[in-house]
Amino acid sequence: MKKGLWGIIAVLVACLFWSGSASAATYKIAHIKVQNVNMVFIKVGSSFFLADDNKKARWYSQMQGCSTSANLAGEVVLVAQVNNRMVWYGPKKWSTFMSTTDMNWVDTRVNKNLTCTYN
Repeated sequence: MKKGLWGIIAVLVACLFWSGSASAATYKIAHIKVQNVNMVFIKVGSSFFLADDNKKARWYSQMQGCSTSANLAGEVVLVAQVNNRMVWYGPKKWSTFMSTTDMNWVDTRVNKNLTCTYN
């Protein structure tokens, strides 16, 4: 083969290798029982709440999978501080309860870290 072709092959192999590499993120979580239900409150960055609904739903599913992989039983709720108030993403049935909480409530209950790996 010619030298130029080997270079192209090397670049393609490198791209395949790097595109398959995973990244990881660690989140502070509160794994607690609320109203007799196990809950996993995951503190995420405020940029999560700027995403469109489809992207939020995909990321939420990934966070549920990460929580399950870490053997954390419970319903997952993502929380962040946005414009000086707590916002959340999770099962709608928790709307009434979540309206009674704030980020201080979550912060005082943070008891673990959760590391998620993304491909």
